[in-house]
Amino acid sequence: MKILFTYSGISNIGFNAFYRRPDSVDSWYIPIGICYLASTMVSKGHEVDLMDLRYLAGYDEVERKILSSGCHMVACSFQSPGAKYAYEVAKIAKRLGKITVAGGIHPTVLPDEVAGTGWFDHVVIGEGLVSLPQLVDSLENGQPVEQIIQGQKVVNLDEVPFPHYFPLYIENVIKKQKLVMMFTSRGCAGRCTFCQPVARKLFGKKIVFRTADSIISEVLHWQQTFGITKFMLVDDTFLTKRSLVREFTTKLVALNTGLTWTCNARANEIEEETLELMAKSGCSWICIGFESGSQKILDLTKKGTTVEQNCKAAALCDKYGIGYTANILVGIPGEDEEDYRASYAFIREISAPVVSYNWFVPYPGTELFDYCREKGLLNEKLSWDDYEMNKIKEEGIIKSVDYKMAGRWEKKFLGKNRWSYVKVIDKSLLALVERGVISSADHQRLRKLGKRILSKGRWLYVTKVRRVIKEGAAWLSR
Repeated sequence: MKILFTYSGISNIGFNAFYRRPDSVDSWYIPIGICYLASTMVSKGHEVDLMDLRYLAGYDEVERKILSSGCHMVACSFQSPGAKYAYEVAKIAKRLGKITVAGGIHPTVLPDEVAGTGWFDHVVIGEGLVSLPQLVDSLENGQPVEQIIQGQKVVNLDEVPFPHYFPLYIENVIKKQKLVMMFTSRGCAGRCTFCQPVARKLFGKKIVFRTADSIISEVLHWQQTFGITKFMLVDDTFLTKRSLVREFTTKLVALNTGLTWTCNARANEIEEETLELMAKSGCSWICIGFESGSQKILDLTKKGTTVEQNCKAAALCDKYGIGYTANILVGIPGEDEEDYRASYAFIREISAPVVSYNWFVPYPGTELFDYCREKGLLNEKLSWDDYEMNKIKEEGIIKSVDYKMAGRWEKKFLGKNRWSYVKVIDKSLLALVERGVISSADHQRLRKLGKRILSKGRWLYVTKVRRVIKEGAAWLSR
């Protein structure tokens, strides 16, 4: 059977937007989950194709793509903001006589709604790596299949084939940026009310990990295949299993690949011994979910971290020359001006190199969504397509939240971002001086260099500092 996998996450950018803005992740981010599903189907002897709505001009082109692909099945994986587009795709596919399947976060938390549209023959709840091949096999053998299917959990992630990167992503992302994305686990141990229990519904309560050798083998495979220079580990949080991180980084150091890499982490999982190994192995950037500088908000959202842990994590990143994005979440019910002040003071204190100011979206299936609905706080006029951060800024979604106040503080937070970056350069370079990696004179030269290249983006700065750490001050004279 031939399956046409569909990516419909365009609520924020619209049709015909693929790689139109390289500075916007939304325009080029690879939907890695679809790529893993595709590789699994290929390993079972099926054909696959891709329909990424960011690359198409509209629904007329969607219809032409479905027809020209020669597919038997159209599989749509989508979140709540992309539901409208997925529904339209399924409607067209059904009219053309194709089998339609829904999967992903939105179908997992609202399977009855998705099935009730009448546009999907089957809805998979949770993971599809095991259940989608079984569904296709049953259909090919003429066996009856329920409309709503509970996905089976993957037991051994090492057995999952490496992702099948479609030509669109190879030519426009991987080869241009020398970058691939990878998963190393399934699940999240966090209890955050803005996310859970969705992750548990998708992947189960127990986190499943790949082995270090499996991760290393994939890294080497992509380096040999595409000549990548960096990779992104896109797990919700990579540092959950400390022994795995240490084994992976130790082996990566021994291989001396010259690659840099990034990951996501919780502040309370960042500790010195592991972070030092990460720095040595090429980790150049960590996206950290600080969420707030207010302990009240951290407790309210069940983050399970403290402001003190946030500060310690930032200081350790500075010490080992690893850049980081400070994720701040605003617009939480119960938040007041004092909480904004506390978060702003926290950002000023740590001098974060990059601040990501995120407006809270009460996605369906989360604990906070249920709370807002029970208290009558949701703007009922909005559709799922409006559950998008940039739209919330304009329209609001929770009646008790002061969005004008959030907007005022956004200007303060982001207005200091460039200023903070200069201070981070000093912090990182002074740490290298203390460790004897560079001299004081070298520090001054690199500080001036860092200021000059700020306008060209953080990756250039990070790359240059990483080279100093790896090769020593001798590189400065080249």
